[in-house]
Amino acid sequence: MEKKEEEIEQLKMDCEHFRARLEAAQADCMREKKEKLDLRQHLREAKQQLLQQAEYCTEMGAAVCTLLWGVSNNEEAVKTILGGSKAAKFFTITAQTMESFVKSLSEDMKQQDLDSDENQFVLALAGIVTSKLMLSLKIAFHVHWEFLYCSLCTTTIAAF
Repeated sequence: MEKKEEEIEQLKMDCEHFRARLEAAQADCMREKKEKLDLRQHLREAKQQLLQQAEYCTEMGAAVCTLLWGVSNNEEAVKTILGGSKAAKFFTITAQTMESFVKSLSEDMKQQDLDSDENQFVLALAGIVTSKLMLSLKIAFHVHWEFLYCSLCTTTIAAF
């Protein structure tokens, strides 16, 4: 009888031990769930911030490139802006931007927003490069935004 009581007492202690381990595991699980939810929230916020920054950069790039294109018909302005090693950096960035833009184009150009900041940015870059090329060839050349824009739209739509 005494042996049975000892066994029962041992089983009770084992039960208490397992109950304590279960409670600790459940507490760990709840803490990890909370951490996971916090991390997901942080990730959502970071994604939103990244999207806002990308949108801002695109809008700023479109505005700056449009302004640069506007002054790119002035040979002295082009020499000042793209003088020295700046030209190589500018043309490298322009080439990468153009390549990325072309790769991102969808099959159906007719449904794309041709007035988007992205399109304005890339078209302004193309205008600056064209003006720089024409100035470097000593040709007085400056295309108005509307003319180039309409020409590119017509050419692009006609290609499809």
